[in-house]
Amino acid sequence: MPGDPLGRARAAAAARRWAEAVAAYEEAAEAAEAAGDAEAAREAWLGAGDAARRDDRPARAARALRRALGACAAEPARWVAIAAQLAGVLAEAGQIDAAADIAAEAAGREGAGAARALALDGLAQVSLLAGAVAEAKRAVAELARLEPPGARLAAAYRRAVLDRLAGDLAAARAGLEGVVATCVPHPALAGPLAVAAGDLGELAWLEGRPGEARRWLERAGRAWTAAGRRAPLYANEAALVRLAALTGPVPVAAALDAPLAYAEERGLPLLEAALRLAR
Repeated sequence: MPGDPLGRARAAAAARRWAEAVAAYEEAAEAAEAAGDAEAAREAWLGAGDAARRDDRPARAARALRRALGACAAEPARWVAIAAQLAGVLAEAGQIDAAADIAAEAAGREGAGAARALALDGLAQVSLLAGAVAEAKRAVAELARLEPPGARLAAAYRRAVLDRLAGDLAAARAGLEGVVATCVPHPALAGPLAVAAGDLGELAWLEGRPGEARRWLERAGRAWTAAGRRAPLYANEAALVRLAALTGPVPVAAALDAPLAYAEERGLPLLEAALRLAR
């Protein structure tokens, strides 16, 4: 295995040693390119992109996904799926305009099934970040008509976000509770569960129920821990700190120093902003 970067990459990914997995996948991809094996290179770049995303390094993930994207121009469905992932990591890096462009291109291409769902969900996400509510509504409406179960779950979540933006907090809460109920029996859905629980915490906070808000945010934190994602876990902790500062003894601001350093080092401006607001 020492001389097999792909084997090392897979072993590191299985153990959630994401930084090690990124480096090994990149080495495997470059070796495959040097050998003229375009398919193996593409798969290794995809592995590097996924590992870098899980390690909260969006710039590195974007680089790997761009390399993978360049190797599948002749496969429309693969192109759409990879482009949707690229839009997501660009958004995490705060590059909203670039994310919106690639998300719109992915959603505008022919695609079906899971690839189409991923593209539309990505377009809805980035459109909401950019303030393009009408575009987000169109994407969600089409997403809800697709067959894959994941598409319906994503549409339900995005619709709840739109309801909240429209001021219909009761509808937003009902939608988010439906997402949580769907995710509970499936440990693999820890990420979607965490997102919905965190949003329910924010809604309870807005509606003047701090105790309920804390319970939802703590549940979101446990789900993010189960998913192995530190950046959204830190964002959730920032929300808990803000809640505590308003409802009880003021927390020690230094508790956010390590998460802030993490956000700065990895190039996560949205997380950094949330943490600085909390501090």
